[in-house]
Amino acid sequence: MSDSDILRIELEEILKHKWIESEKAGYDLGDQAVWDWVKKYAQEFREYWEKK
Repeated sequence: MSDSDILRIELEEILKHKWIESEKAGYDLGDQAVWDWVKKYAQEFREYWEKK
């Protein structure tokens, strides 16, 4: 899997998180949801893909 594939998957996960959290809030959280994903999941995501 190439780096661009991993980046695409990461972006999909970020957008999915943004959508879910915005739905819960009842409005578009925008960058707030993106930063929330980065703080909560980015390190684990990258560690997972580095092992593959």
